Amino acid sequence: MSEPTTIHQKRPQLVTRLYFFLQQAPFEVQPDPAPDEVSHWEQVIHPADAPILGAAIAARPDFLITGNKRHFTPEVAASAGLAI
Repeated sequence: MSEPTTIHQKRPQLVTRLYFFLQQAPFEVQPDPAPDEVSHWEQVIHPADAPILGAAIAARPDFLITGNKRHFTPEVAASAGLAI
């Protein structure tokens, strides 16, 4: 998980809130998506983020939290059927 490090660097005043949220929120560890799923999502999002997107779609979450607004755009959310 890279979010605590990113938030610590960019918005240090939010670190305490993030850790509280992470302690309270149920989470699931998902297996890596199949290579064909990754290849499919590489057409939609930056290739480095395709495995993350593929695993998130397989998990069918209520929402996906990320600080990566550059790659996880509203268009990606619509294509994936996710609330990001």
